[in-house]
Amino acid sequence: MKSRVIKTLPNIFISIFLSITLLLTGCATTIQMTPAEKQEIKTIKVSNNVSVPKDMSYMGPGMTYGLMFGVVGALAVGGKETSDADKMKAYVLQKKIFIQKIVKEQMIKALKSGTHYKLVSKNPDATMYLTIKSYGFSIPHGFSTELMPVLEVQGKLIDKQNKIIWEDQDRVIPLPFDTQGMPLHTWQQLVKAPELIRQSWTKAAEKVSVSLAETLE
Repeated sequence: MKSRVIKTLPNIFISIFLSITLLLTGCATTIQMTPAEKQEIKTIKVSNNVSVPKDMSYMGPGMTYGLMFGVVGALAVGGKETSDADKMKAYVLQKKIFIQKIVKEQMIKALKSGTHYKLVSKNPDATMYLTIKSYGFSIPHGFSTELMPVLEVQGKLIDKQNKIIWEDQDRVIPLPFDTQGMPLHTWQQLVKAPELIRQSWTKAAEKVSVSLAETLE
């Protein structure tokens, strides 16, 4: 019985940490279009200006044990994780892997395949602005040596009168015993094959984009 408790502790702590993180993020603002607005809006443009945070998120193997000392403790022992995040961010930029480009491409794809709106490059009825709230990689559970992509995206649709007619957000994060269908790779695999980084973020962006597009219908 004792060994079972010890084995489940990291998963318990990571679940608590993720719950605290969501609470700190706060409740997301959600605005849905009225039936009249859905009829009025025929064309949409996805803005080229996709906001992206300065820092990349990273929770790597071994960091879970810092959660035993609380969130502050996790940050205090997170030197290696911070270093790895900085290294990966520099690496993906060197390899020209841009999360904002991936998110925009997947949102356009989701709008084309999952909604009735026509995508245009100029003079739209409404413009969609995307904000990447967080992105990076995380272990899916306490004992994992593999990483899954994490991503949170907010979308806003603004009409010609500069009114926000739609706003929503969605995320891909580790859930207890659920990787949400995301690919898993070790740190070494990601560094040796940068295309795996692109593929991982593309998979996460696809899931988030499809979910957001569904709320436009």
